[in-house]
Amino acid sequence: MNKKTELLYAASEGDVAWVERLRKAGVDVAHCRVRDDGMSAILVASKYGHIELLDYLLNLGDDPNDTENYGNSCLTAAACYGHPSAVEN
Repeated sequence: MNKKTELLYAASEGDVAWVERLRKAGVDVAHCRVRDDGMSAILVASKYGHIELLDYLLNLGDDPNDTENYGNSCLTAAACYGHPSAVEN
């Protein structure tokens, strides 16, 4: 598995320590487009409602208004997948 794919998997698990290890290994975790559809760590973290990881990525300067190629945003992902605490964050 390449580092970018690993980043999405770590984000789906909400594993801040894993994402931090990837960052230290040189992956730009806060601004990296991982797949052709425009998915990023913050979008995946929003989809799964991982508040701690969202806070971590936002503190690194990630964009809370990030969208994937189909126009869905972090807010849309959090709301559609039933994570009101991520919407409020």
